[in-house]
Amino acid sequence: NYFKQVLKLLLEMYPQIDQLSVWHRRPGTKAGLGSIWMSFPYEKFPEDWKMEYQNKFKEHPEIEDNLMASGTFAYGKLIAAIQRARDEIKPDLVISSGSWRFQYIPYADAMYPEDVPLVPLDWEVVFDTPESETILANAGRNREMYPVIWAHHDDHRYIGRPYTPWNNLSDRLKNTNSNGFGIIHWTTHPLDLYFTSSARQVWKNSENEPLETTVQNYVNTSFSENT
Repeated sequence: NYFKQVLKLLLEMYPQIDQLSVWHRRPGTKAGLGSIWMSFPYEKFPEDWKMEYQNKFKEHPEIEDNLMASGTFAYGKLIAAIQRARDEIKPDLVISSGSWRFQYIPYADAMYPEDVPLVPLDWEVVFDTPESETILANAGRNREMYPVIWAHHDDHRYIGRPYTPWNNLSDRLKNTNSNGFGIIHWTTHPLDLYFTSSARQVWKNSENEPLETTVQNYVNTSFSENT
């Protein structure tokens, strides 16, 4: 009933919304560092949850029985409740979920409803590492995946030039079984080239365009060769 009221009021104000991402703090953390749901211990589960939780490990031997597992399991119950509210308010509304870092992804993939897309934020800027590629690719085979990359970091690099855009971004997204990507940034300058490079790399006619090419075209268009 609570989520029904939330969705009803939100969609009355913004009827054009077609997806809501249920965002949470870092899973597997002690109380105070993450949300209550992400610190939800097995000992506090109702008995029927405990049985279902144990069955998850039979289906997914790749994950460990720890606080991250119990937290994502509990959060999966919250997401399912939001989906039930969605079914009464706007059945075609997509409910996705995201959080910081990639470590929680295998747990979320195992514990969340199967039709929930994942929107993980690359907080550590490790999108190019073999470990990250494996984590994303494994979950991306089971559900929609939309990694979010940084133009600026919010903790220590949100002033000045952006990060250097990822090279071969289209290939990286394919290798991680991603359906697309997002960019998170602060409203500072200059970010134009980060957005331009990232966007052009996933377009068919400029796939994986090198940054040098993007920069040269941008300069020629914005300032002309004679400036």
